[in-house]
Amino acid sequence: MKLNLTYFICFLFLFSGNISWTQHTEEFQVPFKLLKVKQDTLAVENIIDNAKVLFSGTKKDVKSTPGDIFWVQLDFSEHLDLLSLKEHWYIYIEYLNRAQIYYQDQNTIRSTVLGSFETGKAFTGEFPFTQEHLIDSKYLYLKAEKLNVKYNFSKHPFKCYSDTVQHYKQNYISRFHFNSKALTYFFLGVSLIITIIALTIYFINRKKDYLLYVLYVTCMAVYFGRFVFESYTDTFGSFSFTTFFLNNFFEILSNIFYILFVKYYLNTAARYPKLNTGIRFAVLFLTVLLLFDSAVLLMQNFSLHAFLLDIRAVIITTFVVLSIVYLLFHLKNKLTYFIVFGSFFYSAGSVMVFLTGYAYYVKTGALIEIIIFGLGLGYKIKLEYQEKIAAQQEAIENYIKALRAQMNPHFIFNSLSSIQHLILKSDTSAALKYLSKFSQLMRSTLENSIEKNVTLAEEIKLLETYLDLESLRFDGSFSYEINAEKHLDTQLLEVPLLIIQPFVENAILHGLLPKKDGEKKVTITFSEDIHYITATIEDTGIGRKASNSLYENTTKPKKISRGIELTEKRIEVLKSQEYEVEAYKIEDLTDASGNAAGTRVIVKIPKN
Repeated sequence: MKLNLTYFICFLFLFSGNISWTQHTEEFQVPFKLLKVKQDTLAVENIIDNAKVLFSGTKKDVKSTPGDIFWVQLDFSEHLDLLSLKEHWYIYIEYLNRAQIYYQDQNTIRSTVLGSFETGKAFTGEFPFTQEHLIDSKYLYLKAEKLNVKYNFSKHPFKCYSDTVQHYKQNYISRFHFNSKALTYFFLGVSLIITIIALTIYFINRKKDYLLYVLYVTCMAVYFGRFVFESYTDTFGSFSFTTFFLNNFFEILSNIFYILFVKYYLNTAARYPKLNTGIRFAVLFLTVLLLFDSAVLLMQNFSLHAFLLDIRAVIITTFVVLSIVYLLFHLKNKLTYFIVFGSFFYSAGSVMVFLTGYAYYVKTGALIEIIIFGLGLGYKIKLEYQEKIAAQQEAIENYIKALRAQMNPHFIFNSLSSIQHLILKSDTSAALKYLSKFSQLMRSTLENSIEKNVTLAEEIKLLETYLDLESLRFDGSFSYEINAEKHLDTQLLEVPLLIIQPFVENAILHGLLPKKDGEKKVTITFSEDIHYITATIEDTGIGRKASNSLYENTTKPKKISRGIELTEKRIEVLKSQEYEVEAYKIEDLTDASGNAAGTRVIVKIPKN
């Protein structure tokens, strides 16, 4: 067992050593010299014949701008022994847009086009060669242009590797590219989920900020994510001119949708008028730039395109910085923080790309940004819902006040009629007593008119005053009793002002007063359950059937109580849809012989 373990450890050392040796001997950086020219007037023969003069004193740290042409002398003289070990090798030139490599083939100088804009979807950036292809037995020459961005050759070394390494690169994915692809798929997944949610909300409320957010996320998803789909790369290629054109198009378009999203999300027209003016100019500028720059690219004027990029960078960066500062100094609500932090992460990603050259930083920044904006939309939905509930509550309160205002004249008219009746009877003492009670009730009603509710204790006191008034009005012809269950906290529970008064009035007028003999009494009982306060109004009157029959033999129809109708509406607007019950229920009471013994009304008052 120990011997087998020893063999295994030795094998691991040999295997790891072999990998290290293979990597060292089968892949290396090729030394090079640069010649920068502005006009494509030199032939390759001139370059080869005058190489010592043309490439003497040249520097590697040369920055390229669109329009510059570079001749590159790739020098393999330090690696000739290594090249002799294998027959087939590859030189990798990275993502040069126009490139032509020159090599020797049977004493003839030949060339192969390698540029990404020239080869389109067939672009690989690789050129296969053997040692026999080297000019003067040690050189390859490359004529190249970098058209889409500024370029520094010193930061992009030319790599040479064997066919073994090339096979590995072609068939396996590096950890870096795996992480980059995984991030892209995650980005697309998040974008899809957020887009579906935002689009659904847009179709419900038709608010523009949700649609603009969907368009912004879609542009970002297309901009970052289309390369992971083989159907796209097989059709257009990852580094072709078409891809570059679409990159530029969707980048500017996403900026337009982003700025418009901010406009409607923050409602800048109403809350940030100065920023709204800036947004209008920024959108106009980007729209004109999108159309003009697209035409410039189609005409292959890359120098002008680079100039337009610089202008856009200066203007948009200045606009974004000033906008963030303006928002922070004129903060109206917390929605602004989502815009500020989202923009910060995207900008930070862009800066990291500039410093490191790794595109996944901006992709990560964009991912964080759209998530923050998505959370911002969710927070805005919450705010709008709260505002809607507050508006509905205010409307309900106003409606209840209006209904209560309609009840007050009804009650006042009846009370004044009673006072008039007592005066006509010359019952001065009763009239004064009634007037005192009436003023007491009116004072309490006016004092509580501002509040939508009163405590149950106050409501009971008001009912007692009202019943005293009615008793005076009808010469004490009936009695009353008001009870509350012992466990009820009448000082804590609240009910709408005089909510059951119309039912009590109805019991007196249509139940007790028509009764010729026997006890005339109205009993009011308050109880509660989880969602409601229940008021039970029970009278010992003649009952509904007998009351209705009183009007059958007269030409005067029985009127539906206006007070009860208004009270029903008041209760309806207070009810929660979750607990739907009838506002009130009427029951007929009978004695042991089945004769009418009064009426019971059960009123359900929703709790606050």
